[in-house]
Amino acid sequence: VGNGASGLRIVDVNVKNYNINIKLDEFNSFFLENIKSSGAVEDVLVPISGSNIYAGHPTIDSVGLYMSNLHLAAGKYGIYLENSEGIQLADTEILLTSSHSLIHKVTSGTTVGMQFDNCYFDSSGDDSLYLESVENGQFNNVWVSPTVGVGMTLVDCRYNSFTGFQAVNCPGIGVKLKTASKYNTFTG
Repeated sequence: VGNGASGLRIVDVNVKNYNINIKLDEFNSFFLENIKSSGAVEDVLVPISGSNIYAGHPTIDSVGLYMSNLHLAAGKYGIYLENSEGIQLADTEILLTSSHSLIHKVTSGTTVGMQFDNCYFDSSGDDSLYLESVENGQFNNVWVSPTVGVGMTLVDCRYNSFTGFQAVNCPGIGVKLKTASKYNTFTG
């Protein structure tokens, strides 16, 4: 769904075993509530395959994605965000056996105002939570717990606030700040 569509609401949906279980392309004010997604299948011929939820576009900015009460399991990515702004995520659990629980990538510019509340990110293959070029975000009661890799990586992220943040049982690094990540605040 997408290509400039706006005002879409997806509620009480269970999706499993596709290359991309839910793809939101060029979104504007989309709502996802009570979603269960699992088993996204990786295929080398399908870009960003293995995503339980893919939201964004490789070159076009997307704005306004409100997600709550998601349970995502298995697959390469729990949520893959690309060039996306206005992201709100609440009351969500992502349990993966491979790559990132949530990854946020941008091709240029900065994402402003991301907000996560009461979210649990667990992965067994890479960073549980990977954020790139995020500014002025609010992250409350976020828990990361990778089996391997890093709990959370911030790349070029500034002025974000992490309250009640926990990095638990990280075998490598709990929080990794890279490439001009500064002015972030962490409180217990």
